Amino acid sequence: MKQNKMNKIRYKKLYNVASQIDKSNTHKQKVIKLLDGFSPEYIGKGKYKRCFKVKSNKRELVFKVGTIKNDMSHYKLSKGSRKAKYAKIYWETDNCLLQKLCHKGQYSTDDKKDLQTAWKKKGFVDVRDANVGKIGNRLVAFDVLESRRKR
Repeated sequence: MKQNKMNKIRYKKLYNVASQIDKSNTHKQKVIKLLDGFSPEYIGKGKYKRCFKVKSNKRELVFKVGTIKNDMSHYKLSKGSRKAKYAKIYWETDNCLLQKLCHKGQYSTDDKKDLQTAWKKKGFVDVRDANVGKIGNRLVAFDVLESRRKR
């Protein structure tokens, strides 16, 4: 069963790195060393994760590593709703997640308000400037959290 799952996974080499990270408590420098073949660039950190920009097959991706206390399960809430203007998630492990890179760009406030309205109807509350970006010409949200009332 596991072998069948591995055949369907995109970016298998990054998935193997994620598996190594899941098995051990790794700090930022060790993660960068593990990602060395993917031209890693440290983007920053948030409350639950550290983000690295990686390149694979001429595509820019975001490799997110959660802290050992907080797994990446709070992102799974949004995964099913990604058709509703969410940045594509390729896969997630216990402490890691691989997602399309959203570029910060110029967008109108009307577009942002439409995006916020659509997400609020679905029960998500964390659509703010830091969580909005563009993939191509499409405005999308990423790292949005579900309302506590809905959980």
